[in-house]
Amino acid sequence: MRSTSISNRGVKRPMVMLMMVFVWSGFIANAVVSSNDVDVIVEEEIDPENVLIRPYSIVEVGVPQNLAKVFGTSDDNDIHNFSLDVMENKIQETETYFQTHVRDVLSPDQVRRCQDYHERCIVWTLQGGCEKEDEFMEKNCAASCQVCNTVLPDEDLCYYLENGPDIWQPGDLDRMFRRIVQQVQDLGNNQHQVEVLSSPDSTNITTEEGNTEPGPWILVIDNFLNVEEMERLIELGKIEGYQRSVLQKADVEEKSYRTSRNSWCYQDGCGQDPVAKTVLQRIYDLTEIPEDYSEDMQMLYYQPGQYYKVHHDYLDLDEEATEQEGNRILTVFLYLNDVEEGGETTFPELNVTVVPKSGRALIWPSVVDSDPYAIDWNTEHEANQVILGEKYGANVWFRLKPIRKEYGKIQCCKRKRTYQENGPDAWEPGDMDSTFERIIQDPYYKTTYNLRLLSAPQSYQYHGDDTTIAGPWVITLDDFVTPEEVSRLVELGALEGYVQSTLEPDTEEDDTEEDDTENDDALRTPMVSWCEQECMDDSLVKNVFARIYNLTQFDSGYTEKMQLLKYDVGQFHKAFTDYNMDLDEETENQLGNRILSLFLYLSDVEEGGQTLFPELNLQVSPKLGRVLIWPSVLNDDPAEMDSLAMHESLPVVQGTKFGANVWFRLKPFSTAYKRFTCDDGDDLVESYDGVVDEEDEKHVDGFEDEF
Repeated sequence: MRSTSISNRGVKRPMVMLMMVFVWSGFIANAVVSSNDVDVIVEEEIDPENVLIRPYSIVEVGVPQNLAKVFGTSDDNDIHNFSLDVMENKIQETETYFQTHVRDVLSPDQVRRCQDYHERCIVWTLQGGCEKEDEFMEKNCAASCQVCNTVLPDEDLCYYLENGPDIWQPGDLDRMFRRIVQQVQDLGNNQHQVEVLSSPDSTNITTEEGNTEPGPWILVIDNFLNVEEMERLIELGKIEGYQRSVLQKADVEEKSYRTSRNSWCYQDGCGQDPVAKTVLQRIYDLTEIPEDYSEDMQMLYYQPGQYYKVHHDYLDLDEEATEQEGNRILTVFLYLNDVEEGGETTFPELNVTVVPKSGRALIWPSVVDSDPYAIDWNTEHEANQVILGEKYGANVWFRLKPIRKEYGKIQCCKRKRTYQENGPDAWEPGDMDSTFERIIQDPYYKTTYNLRLLSAPQSYQYHGDDTTIAGPWVITLDDFVTPEEVSRLVELGALEGYVQSTLEPDTEEDDTEEDDTENDDALRTPMVSWCEQECMDDSLVKNVFARIYNLTQFDSGYTEKMQLLKYDVGQFHKAFTDYNMDLDEETENQLGNRILSLFLYLSDVEEGGQTLFPELNLQVSPKLGRVLIWPSVLNDDPAEMDSLAMHESLPVVQGTKFGANVWFRLKPFSTAYKRFTCDDGDDLVESYDGVVDEEDEKHVDGFEDEF
């Protein structure tokens, strides 16, 4: 078994730890024996009153350790003395490993089982037990053996894949359609032509109760595809093989409901075709819905006499499937040829009929704007019978939740799991500029959130060392967090428990332990708490994160859990960067560094508490509901820190400042991404409960006898 190195790149800095104070007393005598193969140690019976019990400072690491002194000799009578200092150093090393490689890195289930379940783990580790009895030690002493993030215990270990975020919140559907209409019209040329066939502004629906409600959106965009793209998509459908698709409705006895043929352009096959990828990316860009939320493209073929009667794209899913995958929320239908007669798409509730036209895209929602979980029955539709000619088309459906990753499941392996390849980078060179340019050019953010551009590469030039460096992006959006959400986040911070966070100069961060050092020497003095899983599952917190994901176009897997902050009068955070300069190479390759920061202001402050960017001479005042956004890295190299993004939180002079940090990583970070996979032939099993059972106790007895 190999131990994971915890060395850092750059300057090494000692970890600040608050160690519990214990009275060490007594002396334990031990007899020494020798083995023919290796030096081993056997303890004589120990007086219970003289046993030295040392609890871990981080209780999650495991049970209190029995640090009774152990002496030993080899055949040459060499004396091996594990002093208290040696064992204490090993405990600190284990705690450091837990902080840097386990907590906030592995899944909740993995963190829960990364423990020392036996009181002698530290001693056994020093005696070479991790190398000698790897299966037993992996299971019962994973923390002190430092194998939680590399080699996994022999029994089943699990990790949880949380449900993905909703791509739409109430109101997002309407905003998307209005943006598309405006965006196509602003092109000012004939490349694409948009026509609104139905909208909440132009269509009124009379309900069964006699009430009037606004109608749904239906758009057509002509010239969305070119001739070469249509010909290739038709060819791909033929290559995949059109199959007869007959759907029987339970209430339509012995009558075919759907008689067309279809094939699927699967992501790992047809979907890799350059033309298919180009068309799909155009749809993703148009809708601003990431690929992870789209199903595989369905290719359609109608011969004369074929049709698809009135139906809805919204699926009949059970509650579990709805929570994990989400239902269909949006349809983009592509017409790949002209039809001589027939083949129209009709929306009977709206009296809307769309004639097939090559290159045309037809777009409509399956849900209502006020509730993306609720079906909009007004968008029932049918494909009329083809009378003369043939009809080729393609469906692209979007779901409310990401379906291209496995979410909402417990993945357990019976035996060993291995580390999967490092996840994809969230940003390639140039993507940072593209992200900010997309946000500032979207009129929705300007009108809805009073977007302000405070710094940009074009507006700020840093001159130093005979070089000119473009400045970083810094933007703010006001009222991004609603008053109700603000109140809930402040409440959750109190419920999670604020802890004093003091960071000393030339030390590593420790967000959980108190420190009695004077504030004059501290770099950071606010109170912090972390939004753990139960907090992240809160409906209002989910709303905030969905809005953030929609704004940034980041997947949830790249974000850390939210950090909640409270600054009282006099508290501050001196100049720092969110980029972690102390990550070792292995961790940075696997998880990436922080690349983007969002700070949510959860209160107004009577005086003080501003966020200062000293290199930019830029200062942002706290305002309830405001979000401040900036990158930590360079546009041309997202793995490199941008030193101009250094910032600080000025002392609060009067009042209290509440806030929240949301950080995004370069690589998939959260448990929504699988980092491990079962070995070939391994089975999926139930989760191991982490309890040392009777069989383990027998193994312990034999293990101690051997030592």
